[in-house]
Parts: sequence; C-alpha cells; structure tokens
Amino acid sequence: MRLSDKLKIISYRIFFVITLILLSALLLEAGLRMYCSLFNPKVTKIDDFLGWKHLPSSFKDVTIEGNKFRITYNKKCLRGDDKPYHKDHSKFRVLFLGDSFTDASTVPNDKTFCTLIEKMDPQIETINMGCYGYGTVQEYLTFIDEGYKYEPDLVVLMTHENDFYDNLDGVYPWIGPRPKAIIDERGKLRISDIKDPLTKEVFMRDFLYVPRTQYFLLKNSFLYYTLDQYVYKKLAKIESKRLQNYLTIRYSEDQIELYITIVNKLYEEIKKRDADLIVFLFNSKETIRKLDNSPMKNVKDMLTGMGIHAIDLFPYIKEALLKEKEIYYKKDPHWNIDGYQFIARIILNNIESLRSYYLYALKFNIPESFKNK
Repeated sequence: MRLSDKLKIISYRIFFVITLILLSALLLEAGLRMYCSLFNPKVTKIDDFLGWKHLPSSFKDVTIEGNKFRITYNKKCLRGDDKPYHKDHSKFRVLFLGDSFTDASTVPNDKTFCTLIEKMDPQIETINMGCYGYGTVQEYLTFIDEGYKYEPDLVVLMTHENDFYDNLDGVYPWIGPRPKAIIDERGKLRISDIKDPLTKEVFMRDFLYVPRTQYFLLKNSFLYYTLDQYVYKKLAKIESKRLQNYLTIRYSEDQIELYITIVNKLYEEIKKRDADLIVFLFNSKETIRKLDNSPMKNVKDMLTGMGIHAIDLFPYIKEALLKEKEIYYKKDPHWNIDGYQFIARIILNNIESLRSYYLYALKFNIPESFKNK
C-alpha cells in the first residue's frame, strides 16, 4: 500500500473518531438539557455585567430537610409578583438588595421576609432583588442598573459576613466570574468587570479549562457545567482551597475599607433619587453560636458615623438561639420558615421606626397601628 493511501486511511479514522466524539457530546448535551428541564430546571444564567442573574419566569421544585415547595421568579427575574417600575405613591416602596438570604430560595414564595413584610404592613410594597452568591459589588451594580427604576422610598441592604471577602473575589467557583472592586492608588473605588486579567487567570484555574471557548461553554453548555462542577471541582479540591483562602484573610482591614466605600457609593446613588438606606448586618449561624460578633459591631459604628442607618442582627439572633428557637435549618446554613418570620418582624420594626416611613405615614394618614407596630 502506498504511503499516500495509508495517510488517507489514517485521516479518515481520525475524522471518524472526532465526529463520534462530537456526536456523543451533542447527545449528552441534549440528554442533560432534557433531564434538567424535567427534574432540575435552571433558575440562573451567566450575565456579562453582573456575573449572573435569575432567569425570567423560571421556577424550581425544592426539597430541603423534609420541606417540599416550588420557588418562582417573575418576568423581571425577581422573587415575588411582577410589579411595575412606576410605583403607587400611596404605598411605601422598599427595595431589598442581598445574597441568598434575601433571595430566600430555601423557603416558599409566601414565606420570604419580603412577602411577610407586605402581609404584616399592607402599606409597604417590597421589591426583592436578592440573588444567591452576590457580594456588595453586585448589589451596588444591581441598583444602578435596574433597582433605581423601581423608584424606591427605601433601600434595604442585607450584608452577610462573607460579603466582605466576596467583594475582592472576581470568581465564584460554583457559578462563574463576577465583577470585583479595589481602591486604587488615589483612594478611588474602581470596579472591574469579568474581563479583568486577574479574574480571567483565576477563572481559567478554578474552572475546567477549554482554550478560547471556556466562558462560552460556561454560559451555554450543560455538559461543560456538569463536568466542571461534579468532576473537575472535586478532583482539583477547589472548594477546600477557597475556604482555606477565605479563612486566612477573613475580615481584613482592606475588606472592611472596601465594603464601607462601596456602601457609601451606593448611598450616594440612593440619595440622588430622594430615597433612604438601611443596612442589616448578620453573621453565619456558626459565628453567632461562637458568640463572635466580629467585625459587625465596628462596621455598624462606621456606617452610623456616615449617617447611614445600620442594624446589627447579632443580638437578636443570639437571643433566639440561646432560647433554643429553631430559626435555621439543621444542615443548610440559611434561615428556615420560622427564621424568616422572625427576621421579617425585626426588619419591619426598624423600617417603621425610620423618619422616612413616619413622614410617609403622616402624608397618607396611615393608622397609628401601622406607624408603631
């Protein structure tokens, strides 16, 4: 057999193998898409500006520690009913920014603290813009991109202890790259997008690397996501490495300074629109059980000194845990249904104590029972 004929046969075989691999990948992709659409539908998508956001009109059936329920997101990618941007001026509109605790995907639609607050005080209308995994940078960007359109009277910023670290972290290993912030040499806040060189470097390291198409595959391929999350992440021990890094630099001065700077920037944007801001600070249940309030007390004092309403939830949650109230799930780190009821009451009491709410109540002659709950 001539050499040219041998090369031709080899090339045909290579072509056949590559074609077989591609067809197998396409079949697996189609199978995973069908499986997920039936049994595990996606409720988030990768977003070039925010890192990720919820899918519009999406839903998911959740089972958590014996509780089964369905969570839904409206046409504007938010928990709760669809609400127009233009507000009803007879209602006091409160917009919530936060992470998974605000998103509240661990409780049914009617048990989130946003929904409960509306039931407790019918004069309040809530907009829930929480999204799991968000840090303060993403919450700030959410407000300037979309939140301000809702014309809120009050913005509530829910700050969990991991937000301080998240603001410096350009990659969330269970979802994807995200914007992060630094304070530059001139002391100015600079927010970098997902194209930041360092972010790209970490993304290539922490996610299954595929030359040139890695981000495209993350956005569009179920097969890539499955291989990355359930094979690569476990083999590379990404979770343990990230946790170790988090604990090493936890609550550093740089983190606190950056957080305060971002909140101040958010406050400036809110004031431009004649609205008010209140910040609720809270630790993880593990930190609270250790009776450790680091560094929330200092952060609260710093925010208060800037003229920002700030509430530390530590004493409330500590008291509840000392009284053996079950406000958290046993294994999951989030509040359970009773916990959201408990937190909703605290948030509402603080909202109704604000001058902005009092002036609204006077203007619309709200009954005294709502003014002083």
